[in-house]
Amino acid sequence: MAKVKGVNLMTGTIGGITMYTMKGHDGVIARAKGGPSKSKIKRSASCAMVRLNNAEWVGCTKMGSAVRTACYTGKRLADYNTSGPMNALMKQIQKLDESAALGSRGIYLSKYKAVISGFNFNKYHPFDSVMKVAPHWALDRQAMKATVTIPAFSGVVSLNNFTKLPLFRLAASLGVVPDMKGYNAKWVDYSPVGCSNGFWLRESTTEWTSAKASFSEQVLELDLSEYASQLTDHDTLILCVGIEFASLGPTGQPMQEKYAGCGKVLEVG
Repeated sequence: MAKVKGVNLMTGTIGGITMYTMKGHDGVIARAKGGPSKSKIKRSASCAMVRLNNAEWVGCTKMGSAVRTACYTGKRLADYNTSGPMNALMKQIQKLDESAALGSRGIYLSKYKAVISGFNFNKYHPFDSVMKVAPHWALDRQAMKATVTIPAFSGVVSLNNFTKLPLFRLAASLGVVPDMKGYNAKWVDYSPVGCSNGFWLRESTTEWTSAKASFSEQVLELDLSEYASQLTDHDTLILCVGIEFASLGPTGQPMQEKYAGCGKVLEVG
């Protein structure tokens, strides 16, 4: 059953057409039902290539999810669904694997780190358009440590406070993501090649500050050195930075608001 939510805004299903809205997209998305059945895709010889592509896409979605988890600060401040764009980047990397056959090619981010460098998690207000003062950073892969230095600035001059909220803070995260390798059992599946399994993660934030006040230089430190002895060549470090805004609660405490921030990948090492 379709539902009308306003003028020119209808969601639901009419006949063979399904209409829905999606975060980060204006208007309504419509798609037609159809295509081969699940049984045909699974068994028909004519769908052999479809099965191979589907098997590889599983690896892309798993790897995309692992990368977004490692990009903790950017992911939580995203203003649209970044799954599709990130999965598409993982597909680009997968196509470069010549060591496996079509249907089980691996995704070796460790070989193509530049693919996600500078990735923005915001469509409407990218980090560089909000924070007019560029942070400085240093990433030490061997020690598994990073620092992000936020220079002193005036909130009135150097912040594009698109939210109009009274408070802001800066955040940075350091995460580790392993490569993904396809393997054949009864069906093709994907598993991590490195040791991290996506659970090595740190985030650091500044204190909440008035959006109209002067901000003193601060250094955010991120330390994963306790895992340094386990790091392999198949593990990739991802350093992210972000800024978020907040309102004041009833007792004066900061209250984080949804979609009131932005973040990006600073470096991949």
